[in-house]
Amino acid sequence: MPLVDDETKVIRDITRWQSYTQVPDIASKCVQAALWEPFLKQSEEVNRNETLVMALAAQGIFERLHFLMGFEDTLINFITEPEATHDLCTAIGDTRVDVITTGALDEEFLSRIAKEVVLYEQ
Repeated sequence: MPLVDDETKVIRDITRWQSYTQVPDIASKCVQAALWEPFLKQSEEVNRNETLVMALAAQGIFERLHFLMGFEDTLINFITEPEATHDLCTAIGDTRVDVITTGALDEEFLSRIAKEVVLYEQ
């Protein structure tokens, strides 16, 4: 977990979160086959009769929130600015859905690297 303090905090005012950060286009960057080749090669070398291979997509929506603005501000913003906090949660969630539905974790990838388990938090 990163240390988020007044110097490193990305979002200082949840009502203006869009002026502090942009939602990255992760899905288009994740579908580049060359990025995955080392992992695919490593996965193919695993003896599947002896070893379980799992794909892990950690850090859910709540974790992303407190990475951007700190733990205390995240909790306070849920109470004092629920609409703005919901908007940011939606943006983070939509990005995570895009990663799955646009090919970053498509069926071919999953069938080659993580046949057994995919753990996708939140």
